[in-house]
Order: sequence, then C-alpha cells, then structure tokens
Amino acid sequence: MTKGFGIFAQNVYNEGHECDYLRQAYALAMSIKIHCGKQWPVFVMTNDEVPEEYAGVFDEIIEIPWGDMAENSLWKIENRWKMYHKTPFKETMVLDSDCLVMRDISHWWDIVEGRDISYGTSPITYTGQAISGAYRNTFTANNLPQVYNTIHYFKKSERSKAFYSMVETIVNNWYDFYLRYAPENFQKFPSMDVTCAIAAKLVGMENEIADPNFVPFIHMKPKCQNWDKPPLEWTNAIGVYMDKYGKLKLGNHSVDDVLHYVEDRFLSPKIIHTLENLYNE
Repeated sequence: MTKGFGIFAQNVYNEGHECDYLRQAYALAMSIKIHCGKQWPVFVMTNDEVPEEYAGVFDEIIEIPWGDMAENSLWKIENRWKMYHKTPFKETMVLDSDCLVMRDISHWWDIVEGRDISYGTSPITYTGQAISGAYRNTFTANNLPQVYNTIHYFKKSERSKAFYSMVETIVNNWYDFYLRYAPENFQKFPSMDVTCAIAAKLVGMENEIADPNFVPFIHMKPKCQNWDKPPLEWTNAIGVYMDKYGKLKLGNHSVDDVLHYVEDRFLSPKIIHTLENLYNE
C-alpha cells in the first residue's frame, strides 16, 4: 500500500488517570472513513486487546514492537517513534487518537507532496482564532520549532529515518536532552512535541518540519481558547451537540475541521453511536 492513515493507541490504567485510547482510535478511524471514503486504509498500533466490535474498522492492527518502553509512563508517548518503522505504507498521515475528522481531508496528500516530514504549526480555537501560547513557553524560550504531533506526515526516506532515529534516542534519554537543548522553562516530563522539535534541530530539519502550509486543527486544551478564566476542563464550559447526520457544534460554533478534543469525556456514547450508524450506512 502506498498511502494511509495511522493511529497510535495505548490504553492508560494509572490510578487517577485512566483513558481508553483504543475507543478513541475506533471513533477516529470511523470518522476518517465516513468523510474521506472507506478506500483509505487506517492502521492502529497498540499492545492492548482490540475488542471485536472495534477491529473491523481497522485495515490492519499492528502490535507495538520491541517491548513496552512506556510501561511505567503516565502519558504513554515513549513508543510512538515506532510508528515510522512499522507502518505498512510508503506515506503515512498520523493523527492522535483523541481526534475526530469532520470533513474530507484527502487533499492533505497534495499539500505534503514532495516532503519527507510535515508537522502542523497553526492550530486554532473552536471559534476559528489562533490559539494562545499558554502551553508553548518551553518552545518560545528555547527557540524550538513550533511543531504539533497531533497531526503529522512522513514518508519512507533516508532523511525521515534519520529523524525518527534521533527521536528514539531522545525518548530514551529525554531528561538529558531537554536539560541541554531546552533548559529554559524546563519541561519536567517527556512529550512528543518537545522531543520532535529538538530532533528536528539536531538533524537540521527545523526549517522544513514545521510546515506553515499544513492544515490547521482545532485544539481544545482549555488555555488555548483565549478565555479570560479557563476552566480545568473545556467540556464543563461549553455544550457539545452532534445530530444524526454527524454535524457537530461546540457551543454555537460548527466544527468543520479536525477536532483534537483532548478530554475523553467528550466522546460520549451518543457520538460513538452516531458514528457507527454513519459508518455502517
């Protein structure tokens, strides 16, 4: 297969923080096929047992290889670099599991044509504004490229291989790399955004990996919304409405882009049921 979508999903069972990322991946895969067509293949990488009712939506289920580097991790990001090595596609578009596709994104492949790697740089609020930089102090203070791992693209190439090999190295030694290359506003936990930004600088790709022409997505972290008093959870601040046709509104605003909803409680049984009905039509 030449092109396709990939989703990483590793469930979290830590006390005080549990999340069913496989359920999110199931919803995301359905939304891709609803809006882009079932001809577009989607794989999921996981080491969790995939429920039978989820499995049919994925074209391939790939087990996380080479052991679980995130066994004791809160956010389970340490295995994500393995997507590059095990994707069944020559070109792969990766989306975070806590996303929903709300329109046809097939044209994305034209946007990234000729590139080795592209990461989004310009997320927006649910009202269509540029987001605040509340979560980006480490990037600004250390002059790191403003990359967002939420949606990114790579193709198989020597340059991409060098980049993801560097990502692997940083993941395995994140504290030392962050201390050396991002000491200002030091981030005390590993993240793929900071890791990929440092990797891009070290392999000389910082001017191309952050792609301003790459499509925006709606980023729902509360402090991104430019609210005067951000709540702890955005789902406590605005209403969520999805009709039987899959049209989604947040508050009074229609959602017509990729939605990075962040909070698992957003993905209600009603939304799952609506997606299932549309997928099975």
